[in-house]
Amino acid sequence: MEKTTNIAEQAAAAQKIISENKPGRKAAKGKPAKAIDQSSQADEVKQQIESLVKERDELKAENELLRKRIAEISPHKHFEDGLLMTNKNNREWLDSLNEEDTLLHLIGLIYHYDVGTIRDEEENFDESHWGKQRDDMLTFCEERLGKLLRWKKLKEWYGRRKTS
Repeated sequence: MEKTTNIAEQAAAAQKIISENKPGRKAAKGKPAKAIDQSSQADEVKQQIESLVKERDELKAENELLRKRIAEISPHKHFEDGLLMTNKNNREWLDSLNEEDTLLHLIGLIYHYDVGTIRDEEENFDESHWGKQRDDMLTFCEERLGKLLRWKKLKEWYGRRKTS
């Protein structure tokens, strides 16, 4: 959101520079022409805007790839039924994933149970049931993320120790 605002501000600044300093303007006696300087500034601002727009588009594409990746590794039933909390097979399935896939799946679960609840509130929303399920699932995700990060640190420590 901050970058979008930044892009809009830079675009407005570039437009202002362009409109105030058209290249055909003559300089007053004894003063250098500002139009040339400011038109080069406008070109720089335009290039910055183009690079920011390109960066934004790349981030959008990367975000879409991550969403697809989460969808591939996270069978839909895990999101809908909340079976991960109660079903031993689902816990084993999560343990079988590599680190990156586990992180992506947990991010998907956190999104579903935290952000996704907003959409469910519009329909028949039972706070007593869904709220507890959501809290349990978010606690589970936090614990699993902590375990994953500790495991990664332990592996890094062991790798450093082994090489020294």
